[in-house]
Amino acid sequence: MNMSKAMASDAVKTTLLISSLAFLILFTQTLLRSLNVAMVISSLGAAAMPSLKLQLLFPKLAIFGLFIVFYRQDRIKTFFYISSSLFLGFFFVMALSNFIYPEAASQNYVLITLHYHMSNMWPVVMYSLLLWVAANQIFSTKQAAISYPIILVSAYTALFAAGIILTDLRGSYLYTIILMSIISIMVLCAFLFKNTKTESEVTQAKPISLSEKTIYIGLLILIFVSADLVKYGLEVMYKETARTVFTDELSYRDYIANSYVLIGMVSLLVVLSTCWMVWAFGWFVSALITPVLTLLMVGLIWHAGLSPESYDHLIKYFTGYPQGSSQTLLMSFTTTVFAGLSVVLVMTTKQMALIPLPSSTKARANAFLAIILGGQAISGIFVTISLVALNADELTPILMYQVVIALIVWIIAILLLAKRYSALDSLRTV
Repeated sequence: MNMSKAMASDAVKTTLLISSLAFLILFTQTLLRSLNVAMVISSLGAAAMPSLKLQLLFPKLAIFGLFIVFYRQDRIKTFFYISSSLFLGFFFVMALSNFIYPEAASQNYVLITLHYHMSNMWPVVMYSLLLWVAANQIFSTKQAAISYPIILVSAYTALFAAGIILTDLRGSYLYTIILMSIISIMVLCAFLFKNTKTESEVTQAKPISLSEKTIYIGLLILIFVSADLVKYGLEVMYKETARTVFTDELSYRDYIANSYVLIGMVSLLVVLSTCWMVWAFGWFVSALITPVLTLLMVGLIWHAGLSPESYDHLIKYFTGYPQGSSQTLLMSFTTTVFAGLSVVLVMTTKQMALIPLPSSTKARANAFLAIILGGQAISGIFVTISLVALNADELTPILMYQVVIALIVWIIAILLLAKRYSALDSLRTV
């Protein structure tokens, strides 16, 4: 009894520490993104963004290669310290250069390019890679069902906190806060890894074969890519269908600006109303909720496009939507709900699916998903081809087909993964 209480107490402390880490990492990311956009656009112009984004491929590949070569379970603490120190050193130099030579710093192409890459590598390295590798090593699946939603909600609130800071502070003051956040992250890491035990590489009663690992990770990749394709497809369709309703530039911009506020508010409500579901329903049901619900909503969107008059009665409850724009309304609602479901429910189930794997396998799989497939890498290719090859009238129907196919593949992958997940998780707890 005393041992179970001690384990529960350790789980609570670890959850609070990782939640604080997630908050600080996402808080810092938001501040860096603000500085990044302002610096690039004011100095190099918006036209420089595509080439800078393309250049991100090389540092991502380098980080992935270094992680694969040097990863060992007992080195995760060292990775945190080395990464934090490198970011701390760079942004300290940026803070000094902006304080002493503000005009020279704002016009230095090399410095601006480095700042862009370091800012974009921050969430990839610190959040998507190191934080979740550490969490997946520390928590069991039962603990993760409770702890991961708390961690993700904490990370989500960082966006609001950073937004408040950004309304009042700029420039060198932001760098000061960023440096303080990175130092705080290093302090938290000291407490997080103080008493954690190294996870055994062979936690199962019977070893997992290479073919079983390959199939398992392959199904995870299908889920990851399908979810990403649905997210990106919905975002593009939502903007394209709005263009057909709000034809002049001013009304379209007002609509998009107002809808972003609405997405933020509704997403928060969805996050708070779904954060308990994994604990209550288990992994399988919770993993199915998002694709099944989204598929039903996409079906309504499809029907609204074929028979808009059937949904015109909904328009009267929402200001700013003209008659005949029910498809745009339903698209906005679907995109908003999916964004909220993705914050906690989708992320929790994806990360939990990695936990039953051996330590090195799940760490490297997480690195592959976060770095190589992250950032809408695959979905971006599909949607970009559609944007280039199709005209405006054909784009929405084709994207609709892509989203529906991705949702069906997502559901099938979950069904195929469920038995393997349960079997591996039961072996892990033996």
